[in-house]
Amino acid sequence: MAWPSPNSFREPEATSVVEATTIPQLSQEAIALSVSAMTFPLLGGLVLSRLAMAGLTQLGNTSEELFRGDRLPLLNDQPSSES
Repeated sequence: MAWPSPNSFREPEATSVVEATTIPQLSQEAIALSVSAMTFPLLGGLVLSRLAMAGLTQLGNTSEELFRGDRLPLLNDQPSSES
């Protein structure tokens, strides 16, 4: 059995590592600007959703009143068939 020569266990060659994906670093000013730019649309959306909810609730109450039984015409009794 032969022992391996001392040159067989060499260090791997250094290869350059290329980053496949780089994460862009944002400055504090860019983050602050983007957060402040998104605040108004977010608050506007919340207000509009509450208004839409109130409008749909009112529409449901109105349609319920429209279809209540006291506003429908009375139906005549059906004549009984004589046998």
